[in-house]
Amino acid sequence: MDNYVIGKPEDFARSVLGEKSENFTPYDFAVMNTAAFEETPEDLWSIADCSEGWYGIKKIDTGFDSDELQIVADYYGGGCAAFLSLDPEEDCESAVRYVTDLILQSMCMERCSKDTILIGQIHKEKKL
Repeated sequence: MDNYVIGKPEDFARSVLGEKSENFTPYDFAVMNTAAFEETPEDLWSIADCSEGWYGIKKIDTGFDSDELQIVADYYGGGCAAFLSLDPEEDCESAVRYVTDLILQSMCMERCSKDTILIGQIHKEKKL
């Protein structure tokens, strides 16, 4: 079963990062369809189904010998990729700010701000 959540970009950044960078959680996200929310606020699956313009944020391995957390966010369909390499020693608030900015930077197809309400789908990361 899919796990859907609603929040602002900063909420997603905090959730993506968790308490440690090795606990990174990938998400898909879109601007929440407010009409669907007003109709059925408890049915997040239906709200997600009515939301368009999905993006994703994922941890990547660039193949370089680096301890940094490397993250990419992009629109499904491409054209909006944003990349972040995050030092594991970065303080929590700065890391959240950088990931929030990454999320907003990737949403080039939308008019978004730090107050935009998003709907997200949490994914368990697959081990290779």
